[in-house]
Amino acid sequence: MNANMEAQINLSIKTQWGNVVTLWVIGIFAAMQFAKFSIAYDSLLAMYHVKPTLIGFSVSSVGVVGLLFGAAAGVVFNTLSYRSVLITSLIIGAGTSLIQSMTPNFSIILISRFIEGLSQLGIVVAALWQYHCYCTAIFLSQISHLGAKSRKR
Repeated sequence: MNANMEAQINLSIKTQWGNVVTLWVIGIFAAMQFAKFSIAYDSLLAMYHVKPTLIGFSVSSVGVVGLLFGAAAGVVFNTLSYRSVLITSLIIGAGTSLIQSMTPNFSIILISRFIEGLSQLGIVVAALWQYHCYCTAIFLSQISHLGAKSRKR
């Protein structure tokens, strides 16, 4: 492939900066929201009077959900639109934060952290799915350009 063909291929692909910035902002805010328990570790110990291992478990439970259900989530979410998964996950994350802000008993906190983990998993899978679709579109665009150029010769 010569430099002229590469330039034509690269010019035909436009980055959707609105989507990129939106997903980036959502990712930053979601990460801050899910990390709130690690920041408030000492306050949670004082408030709930439970063993430090239980507070640690509540911190890590969000990640454990991703470890346990990550591969299955990709398969399940593939049947839905990434936008609906993303919006639903954001609503669930906001709802669990609202519940947690009301300082319920600790068992409700643990349950809500697992639900919050599912929300985080949905956000990550939806964002990665969007990125995968974007990369696939670029690849297919390049292949079609190469095929069209070779047929003209």
